[in-house]
Amino acid sequence: MSEKLGKKVLQLRRNRQLSMDALGKLSGISKSFIREIESKPSVSPSAEKIFSLAFALNTTADYLMDDTVDSERQLDKDQSFFNDYLKLDKRGKIVIHRLINIYRKTHEG
Repeated sequence: MSEKLGKKVLQLRRNRQLSMDALGKLSGISKSFIREIESKPSVSPSAEKIFSLAFALNTTADYLMDDTVDSERQLDKDQSFFNDYLKLDKRGKIVIHRLINIYRKTHEG
């Protein structure tokens, strides 16, 4: 499992002023396993535990698991963009695809 998962759980827990005991009670996960998640990158919690942590920390499992997203705000922006994209008609989606292809050609080597 990723090092970032533990860092994100620790940061969110602290931001929400939760002790490990409190997070354990909210998530149904033992304090010792929460300590392992926060401190040992090799720990691989089950999907069920990740969803429980996400719910208890008022975030998403996607945020906890995605190594490319470093802040919840960025994830919110990405989800908002995707929701806007889904509302586009066929022509609008074609334009967005073309813009992405142009961007890739000019920024990826």
